[in-house]
Amino acid sequence: MQDTQEYDLYELEKLRKAIDLLIHLEQSEDESSLKLDDARNSVRRRIKGLSIDLGIHKEFINEIH
Repeated sequence: MQDTQEYDLYELEKLRKAIDLLIHLEQSEDESSLKLDDARNSVRRRIKGLSIDLGIHKEFINEIH
């Protein structure tokens, strides 16, 4: 159980960092920036991965575009 909690906290920390980067890039980059697009995709991918790991319903996961 401890390993799972540590893994979840590690993944949540990675998600937090990805969100922080996305916020920064949204404030400083042009809307068509590839960096901004990559950051958005990273956040989506991390949210989907955590959702699956945490057993969140498929309906929620499928709504993430």
